[in-house]
Amino acid sequence: MPANGTIHGRDEHLAALRRAPGELPAGGALALLRGRRGTGRTTVLRAAEQTWRADGAAVLSVRPGAAGSIFGALREHLGDAARTTGGLVRTSLRVGAAIDRLAGGRPLVLIADDACAATDAATALDAVRRPGVLVVAACTGAGERLAAWADIVLDVPPLTTADRAAMLLDHYGAGPDATLDAALDAGLGPLAGCPAAVLDTCAELDRAGRLVTLDDRLCLARPDRPLPVTERTADLLGSPGDPVLADLAVNPVRPAELAVPAGLAGVATSVHGRRADRLAEAGVLTQDDEGRLRCSSPAVAAHLLRRLGSRAVAGRRRALAVAMLAARRNGAGIEPGALGDRIAGYRGAPDPGDEAMRLLLTLIARPDTGPGRRADWIRAAWERATDPRLRSRLAAGWLRELLRAGRLSDLGDAVETVLATGPAPEMAGDLAAAAMLAAVHTGIPVPDATRDRLLIDGRVPAALEFARRWFAGEPPEPGLVTAGARPAGEPGPRPESGLVTTAELGAIGRCEEAQTYPGDWASAFEAVLGERYHCPEGSLPAAYRRVLRGFTGGDFEAARTAAREVELTGSGVTPVHQLARVWAVEMGRMTGTGGERPDNGGPADPALVAWASCGPVELGAADLASVLTAYGKIASPSRRGRARLVPRLAQLAVRSGATETAQRLLDEVDDPEARLLTRAAVLGDPAAAAKAVALARDRDDRPALLTALMVAGSDHLVEAYGIARDLGAAPLQAWVASALRKHGLSVPAARSASDGFSPVEQRMLRMISAGRTNRQIGRRERLSEKTVEEHVSRLLARTGCRSRVQLATAVLAGRVGTGCA
Repeated sequence: MPANGTIHGRDEHLAALRRAPGELPAGGALALLRGRRGTGRTTVLRAAEQTWRADGAAVLSVRPGAAGSIFGALREHLGDAARTTGGLVRTSLRVGAAIDRLAGGRPLVLIADDACAATDAATALDAVRRPGVLVVAACTGAGERLAAWADIVLDVPPLTTADRAAMLLDHYGAGPDATLDAALDAGLGPLAGCPAAVLDTCAELDRAGRLVTLDDRLCLARPDRPLPVTERTADLLGSPGDPVLADLAVNPVRPAELAVPAGLAGVATSVHGRRADRLAEAGVLTQDDEGRLRCSSPAVAAHLLRRLGSRAVAGRRRALAVAMLAARRNGAGIEPGALGDRIAGYRGAPDPGDEAMRLLLTLIARPDTGPGRRADWIRAAWERATDPRLRSRLAAGWLRELLRAGRLSDLGDAVETVLATGPAPEMAGDLAAAAMLAAVHTGIPVPDATRDRLLIDGRVPAALEFARRWFAGEPPEPGLVTAGARPAGEPGPRPESGLVTTAELGAIGRCEEAQTYPGDWASAFEAVLGERYHCPEGSLPAAYRRVLRGFTGGDFEAARTAAREVELTGSGVTPVHQLARVWAVEMGRMTGTGGERPDNGGPADPALVAWASCGPVELGAADLASVLTAYGKIASPSRRGRARLVPRLAQLAVRSGATETAQRLLDEVDDPEARLLTRAAVLGDPAAAAKAVALARDRDDRPALLTALMVAGSDHLVEAYGIARDLGAAPLQAWVASALRKHGLSVPAARSASDGFSPVEQRMLRMISAGRTNRQIGRRERLSEKTVEEHVSRLLARTGCRSRVQLATAVLAGRVGTGCA
């Protein structure tokens, strides 16, 4: 049982068991606690046992043991009375009399854990069920026979996501991030609601350094890797030693294809099928989108593969492919694509021109095949090809399909694989482009050894120069063409990439530079490469784009989650990492929840760092002077960094009364939108303000719209107040409220509807009105007490309440909405 006595998600079961001895019918009662192994049945029983003993009841606890007999387990407590001699009827009578003597007129509880493992469970437990006796049997599976005898049946369900989060908060002091939640659900499958499996898996992650606390959240590093599971977790799924499960972990197949692995195993197809049916009924097997039977827990499947060993796995996969080829030759209805998958599933090199190679080349030519599947077929064909020209064409196609499929982390492995075979010189451009794409999307630079092998006549290909500049935070376009050009006087063109051309690299750089927010390389690649490119969700550019979308859309929680993903992806020192930290600091400043100067853990835009560091509300004269001095020392501020910093400094200067400084800053602005904002702030220009508001509104940029409304004059302050409230930007909300009062305008009343509050805030309001403490709220919402305290502070600011009691009163009176009718 947890050290603090909390058993998450089992409150109702524990309460029912604790009440049961005081509510016994005249003849006693049998309570059945059902749930799969690892769901916490034993923990619930132990907690209930503590209560029963404290209430003065006698408690006996038994397990069937290796003999599989409850009568046998009872002999430890009842002696020879439980000996099974003279038939079950006489044994039952002796046991009943012994139980009566043992109880001695006081309540007695008999706990039979794992009761379903006993062959005599129903008879033995019925014998023990006497007046004044509560029998509690715990079992896995359905337990139909015991359920038919039971007076109380309590089914222990999987933990809900909220209960699982509260459990992890208790164990680690931080609630899980959304990415960890998603990884547990996807990796553990049906075990994701099993407390033992979750805690064991997180312990393994922690030991491997993959469980990291960031921003008060428990996060998963390297989510692309399988979740590590222990033998105990694999056992919890059930049937870990079943040969059918092992076969399907290695080779997932469709039900119609079970005859082939059955033949390899030397068993009848019907026997193999019945075993698979039983595993599916138990939830151990499931069918994927392709209709293939596979282990319902990918993490357990990966564990089974590690247990078998790579050589055994490769051997099984090759044997299945060979058997399916033979079955196809003999007229079996083997679908060609499924057979191609089997051939691609093992690394083998049969004789050139063999049947497998012919099939692969036919499949590759199919027009309706997904790029990921085609990439696997091409790789398998490339491994078998001997003609140099064919190998070059196949290698180029392999890289191209990986790019289309969004398997950009696999591109790096493909580059190393092809380089190891001594590729033709004309492949250099494609390999360099693939290495660049893998580096940018994983956040890990191209290895020096790989870079050296990709040099062309001692010079750096354009794609590798792009990658170098990207990691250094330098503009990617200048020098790209010259970096790839042959020295004057040398004959012949330099090998050009068909994967990403030099011209396209320049266009990608220009596209990113034209964006309002820097660093959105996913959108730049999409705009230039079109359907040839798919950005994988787990990549660094995709995570950073989610930061921007959450920030501009006003969903700061989603933006913070994505920022944590960025932090745990790649080397941690790229310009994209630094930009994500900038937006995280800005959100902290806006909401009043912290936000120090962004950590300079990579190439930084000093103007953007200064912008986020000074905050959006106001600065004292000394702090303003310090920021201005720092700005003056920036040798060549970026266009977008200056476009954010200068208008903010001008606004802060106006608010602090430094009008001359504000005017000087206005003269320095060259970005069109930044100049509109600065004119509105410094000169009170209504036309400029209206244009700035329209621009921010057109691109649905909530923080930018709030900034524009704040400088647009008194007519826009009410809307600014509403946006600040919706964003949870308490400092800005307070500033706008003060501005409204200065103009003699009323501050909008707190909303009685739920529109202004997020679902989390609505739940918090309900719990505050119910008198819950910050710790209780934190457990329910998987947040630390400190984070709950920050939420409560923002709620007080947004509602205009001065205390927690006043806020609770407002909720109960209906003046503050919680989303409840």
